[in-house]
This record gives sequence, structure tokens and C-alpha cells, in this order.
Amino acid sequence: TFLPPNMPSAEANPEIIENYLQDEIAAGQMGEGLSVEKAHVFFGGHFCTAPMGVVFDQQKPRIIHNLSAQDPEGSSTNSWLDAKDWPTCWYTA
Repeated sequence: TFLPPNMPSAEANPEIIENYLQDEIAAGQMGEGLSVEKAHVFFGGHFCTAPMGVVFDQQKPRIIHNLSAQDPEGSSTNSWLDAKDWPTCWYTA
């Protein structure tokens, strides 16, 4: 199990993180969260989380999830994915 701490920007802006989480939960995009023990049961064993941070884009805070955060063995969520399987497409309006 890998539970890295959030980034300093998240620690400095807890109200922004809390509002984001509550908005996501209210929209049905995210669950309410689990204790570590309940998460082990839910996921059937070990799991990992991604640290969150806050960046300010033209004075509007945006939440980021660092999916490149590495565990002690050097694995990250991004390292498990092959970019060829998940191509990024850019469109203009």
C-alpha cells in the first residue's frame, strides 16, 4: 500500500481541497472515502493513492493529482500505463 502525503500546496489550501472533494462527491464523480482498513477490503488487498495539489491558473485554483508520484520501488500510476494504449487527442472548437 502506497499512501504518499499531499503536496505542500494542498496542505496550504485545505479549504480548496475540501470544497473540491465535496463538489465531486455531490456530483457523483467520487465516493466519500474509506479508511485504510476498509480500502484494503474494498480493493482486495494493497492499493495506492496519488498526492493532490493546488495550482492557480489566472487566479482560479485547480486541483491536480500527481499520478507520477513514485513508491519506494519506483512504480507510479503513470508507469503502469502504456501511452500507446491511451492516445491523447487534441481538438479545437
